[in-house]
Amino acid sequence: MRRLFSIIASSLLLTVAFSSCQEKLKPEDPVVDGEIYYINFFAFNAMNTYYLWVDEVQDAMNAWERNADPVESVYNVRYKDRDGVDIDRWTQMITDYDAFTSSVGGVETTYGFDFQLYYFDQSKDMVCAVVTLVYAGSPAENAGLHRGDVIMSVNGKTMTEGNYRAVVTDELFGGSRVSLGLQRGETLDLEAVKMYEDPVLVTKVFNCPGGKKVGYLAYTSFTIKSARELVQVCLDFRKAGVSELILDLRYNSGGYVITENVLASMLAPEEEVLAGSVFEKEIYNAALTKELGSGVNKFKTNFRFTADGEGYDFTTLGANIGLSKIYAIIDSGTASASESLLTGLMPYMDVVLIGGQSHGKYCGGIMYSAKEWYQDNRKYMDEDVYEAGIKQAGKWGIYVIYERYADKDGVTPCMPDGFVPDISVEDTPLEARELGDPRETMLAVALEQAGYVAPSSSTTLSAGSPAAALPRAVRIADAPKKAAFGVRLELPR
Repeated sequence: MRRLFSIIASSLLLTVAFSSCQEKLKPEDPVVDGEIYYINFFAFNAMNTYYLWVDEVQDAMNAWERNADPVESVYNVRYKDRDGVDIDRWTQMITDYDAFTSSVGGVETTYGFDFQLYYFDQSKDMVCAVVTLVYAGSPAENAGLHRGDVIMSVNGKTMTEGNYRAVVTDELFGGSRVSLGLQRGETLDLEAVKMYEDPVLVTKVFNCPGGKKVGYLAYTSFTIKSARELVQVCLDFRKAGVSELILDLRYNSGGYVITENVLASMLAPEEEVLAGSVFEKEIYNAALTKELGSGVNKFKTNFRFTADGEGYDFTTLGANIGLSKIYAIIDSGTASASESLLTGLMPYMDVVLIGGQSHGKYCGGIMYSAKEWYQDNRKYMDEDVYEAGIKQAGKWGIYVIYERYADKDGVTPCMPDGFVPDISVEDTPLEARELGDPRETMLAVALEQAGYVAPSSSTTLSAGSPAAALPRAVRIADAPKKAAFGVRLELPR
């Protein structure tokens, strides 16, 4: 279980949860489908104990059927508004827990690139995929794929309004080999590999008039492994004399809170970090609040934790950059831990938001496998229930929202629909300028705000560039995603 609490499985809370659950899901009842029954038994209890909005969804909890599809059951329970629209867009059952956790950790079977979908023109008859980033050492990089490349076909299939979801899901995400037909006339054949997608994409230092130095960090995921790498990045920024930072989070949909804390301790004013000031507060459901009290997350410099069997022990002391201002590049892909980081920093320093409106993932969750749940709670159930649950648990798990994060004053500025930027700028991967290029649209605006003077003011595109070839392309906002969008997780302490 990836969780915040060392005492989350308290006898009081689980006694209440199991008492409620036994009324609906009795082990002695006949079972039509054993696996489904025991998965529901786990999912019901996890929701009933940890779910942030459990008090608001009691009618839906009471309607939970023991032999119903657990995926659908959790979806039906999720907190909704009066019109039935999800307020909670993230809680979900996980059919392959190991694959899900590996993906969140940055390790997955992948081609090593990401993209945005566009209607080819305003008629919306044809759909294309525009590459937004390519990970170092990936099959995509080795094949010569670049930001701005336009994918016109996948495995020989062109995408249209009617089939693009199926093509992306089945052909691009669903296999281990893919053939990409590019607008520039080439066909690239890629074979997926299991690899770590390093989320630290680009780091740079820009020299501004008057001797001011501005750092740039393009960062795509708060993985555990990247925590130590971030320390070195910030040490380098400090050594270079960086006083302002452009933090590019446009493609960062979240990750682990521990990594968020590591980065926060190097970006916030050093005096606040050394004083252990409150970085964030966490709000739980009524039962957890009564049992655990209020959640308070403070700045710190020493980090010791275990994740996936590997121990981490390091310090950020001496790595605080000493920033006076942050320019945060955000967009609809900025979610969860990214929004949480900015929320916690804003009361302490000047944070200028540049780009588009962020996702609005103002809450955090726990990932819990069914097998782990049965093991953790064995003493609260009959032995035959435990043995059957372990046998039937399989690969199932759950991602359940358990808290809402807030700044030191209890305010969540990205709730409910995300941060609204101070300066609106559209992400334009069609320009085919790599992240870190001072002429790239969003970075250019941030640099202008920081006072940077580019060597050349020209940003004219050549006639043969992808952007010039697609002058009327329209971005598709609800494109399919590889995994759950916007994950914010904590580890055991």
